[in-house]
Amino acid sequence: MDLSGIVSDLRYLVMPFLAFIAVGALALVLRWSQTPRKRRRTSRPRGLLVPIARVPSQAAAERVASRLHGHGIRTTSAATPTGVDVLVWEEEYGEARLYVREPDEGSGSAG
Repeated sequence: MDLSGIVSDLRYLVMPFLAFIAVGALALVLRWSQTPRKRRRTSRPRGLLVPIARVPSQAAAERVASRLHGHGIRTTSAATPTGVDVLVWEEEYGEARLYVREPDEGSGSAG
């Protein structure tokens, strides 16, 4: 048997092995890029919404939301195990803090 015959036979053995390694490497890269923990690395679990207040009931959340809506700030609420979060958009957070901290207009004494 000559040398070219041995090289040709060896090529039939090596090429499938190299293809198997290439497919395995691609599978590992895809597995690494699609891991669930990679998607959970955001520091905010609610995306672009940030909590502005946590209140004990949905009625209290609606009062806070109506105060913010009166100033043109968009809100939503989400129930949590410890209460109800009132959420605003990240770019409106600074302005919303001012209106959440101010006292209710109807709570003062008339005089």
